[in-house]
Amino acid sequence: CSVNNLDNFLTTMEKANISKIAFLRHGKTGPSSTGHDFGRLLTEEGQDQARESGKILGTQLKPLFDPLLVSSAPRTVETAKIFLDACFETDRVKINSIQELYD
Repeated sequence: CSVNNLDNFLTTMEKANISKIAFLRHGKTGPSSTGHDFGRLLTEEGQDQARESGKILGTQLKPLFDPLLVSSAPRTVETAKIFLDACFETDRVKINSIQELYD
């Protein structure tokens, strides 16, 4: 992310009186079917991990700040969707997938 984007993000956080930032790693993944890391998907266990994180951590962090920033890897987008669904924020919080977070 560029310095300008970071400055804008920090300014927005300050204006919104946000005091918490949480980092969540994607759930457990399976092996890649193509041999490349990017396309790995969540296993059933990984989906359960994302769901449990949403129920516990997501609830503690409410209200969640919009948007939720994730890398463009499918496993991180899937984790974010399951997380938001588990803490009942799917309709309110948008997911912003950013390629540079993967790179």
